[in-house]
Amino acid sequence: MLSTTRVSARAALIALIVATLSNTAAARPSSWNQSPDPDAPAGHCRNQSSALGPKWVLVNNVGGSVVDVLAVQVLSCQPWSGGGLGVVDCEAAGAAGVPYAYCVQAKNDGLGNDLTIGVLKRDALSDANGQYSGCPAGATLRPKLELVRSSHGDPRRLKGAVTLSCGVASGSPAAAAEVACPAEPHPYARCIGTPNDGHGNAVTIGLLAANGPGDPYGLYGECDSSPPVRAGFLYKADAVAQAGRSLAGVRSIDVAYCAMGSGGAFHALPCEDIPTFPPILAARFDYCVTGADVNGNNVTLGVSGK
Repeated sequence: MLSTTRVSARAALIALIVATLSNTAAARPSSWNQSPDPDAPAGHCRNQSSALGPKWVLVNNVGGSVVDVLAVQVLSCQPWSGGGLGVVDCEAAGAAGVPYAYCVQAKNDGLGNDLTIGVLKRDALSDANGQYSGCPAGATLRPKLELVRSSHGDPRRLKGAVTLSCGVASGSPAAAAEVACPAEPHPYARCIGTPNDGHGNAVTIGLLAANGPGDPYGLYGECDSSPPVRAGFLYKADAVAQAGRSLAGVRSIDVAYCAMGSGGAFHALPCEDIPTFPPILAARFDYCVTGADVNGNNVTLGVSGK
């Protein structure tokens, strides 16, 4: 039989281990802080008394919009340091050359965090369908998606691409391959580059991955290999906008059907009104958008949101 002294010592040791594990878990930062997904939570910044919350709160509180936002990246996450919220200089906040539209710092987000975020919006620099940027004068600019294809990447899994560097080519033309991305934090899923793209450029680009098949700003296209479908990819969000619906309340856009054919201009309607749309799928969406795009794809999209 154990002595009272040994039992007490053992109980004290167990209590110490449990307390240590509990404190370690409480102080461990959330890995959501590494995600550029605008809908991912952020916070719990190595402080036992801090919590997680939506990044959209910071965007909202400085008068920002959800429309055309491709990524919201946490640049800094610390225990709260006072008060105040406002737009701050992105480079000073550690943006590392990422072309954020703006950055926001909340010295106390109301959850015990001093949180700084960078908001990357779709524009000429981040649009996946755009050309290289920042190249030397006289350079022959090429579509960024051309580089993605040469690396055997699928544009349908992307929502954006940013030119990280562009200079004069060296050596023989070579397909793009995976290269190191800039120092974190950054919003890129991966980075690719080539010392010679075959058009006189040495180029590196950072790729923004779609956050699953429902990402409103994910690309779609080339749904059939036969004419009249043409090469190229388009944003799902643009089809919804062309149907006259606001993107402000949209949470997700899923490609339900995509094939060759002619479906007329994009228009919105209840999913239940589409004869071929399965009821089990229609129940998951608030409405559908259907029509033919400029590349000859006949598309039906399921939209969740107002």
